[in-house]
Amino acid sequence: MDFLLNSAVTMAFETEGKQLNTDVVRKGILDCLNNVKLGCYYVAYSPEDPNQLLGTLMLTFEISVAMGGMIHWI
Repeated sequence: MDFLLNSAVTMAFETEGKQLNTDVVRKGILDCLNNVKLGCYYVAYSPEDPNQLLGTLMLTFEISVAMGGMIHWI
């Protein structure tokens, strides 16, 4: 959980200069982990040390009338 939280907060700051509220992000991550309809996480780890996490990717969904249905967001 800490790795997902730190990754999300760090990426938002590095890519958009946004300082995210960690309590809000934590709740969102937990909601997603507890409800597969909201999305899913993929985590990359080192082949030499499976306990060393390297990166994460979250997929989530959005209904888009303009696109004609559900779309994935990465």
